[in-house]
Amino acid sequence: MARDIQDEINRLSERIDQERRSREAQEDSIVKRVNEEIVKIQDGLHIEQKTREDSENSLIKVLEDMCQKMQTEVQLERKDREGTEEIFLKLLEETCDRVQSGLKP
Repeated sequence: MARDIQDEINRLSERIDQERRSREAQEDSIVKRVNEEIVKIQDGLHIEQKTREDSENSLIKVLEDMCQKMQTEVQLERKDREGTEEIFLKLLEETCDRVQSGLKP
């Protein structure tokens, strides 16, 4: 009877060891899959970050170009306005001179 009990204990001990090894193998498999998923997510995040940086840099370049064009246009408009003002003032002075010379006896 003691031998039968010892045999049963040995079988149960072996089953417990098998179950433990099976759980450890499953755990390793789960950890491996989780790590693979984490790596995939990190890769996706790096790609997204790079894409956003590229988009941001492109947008900044476009905005800088637009700003430069607007500054150039403003300078041209200012020069054109100054030229027009000079012509207008000359015409006004000439008109005033004519009016004054026409009023003198």
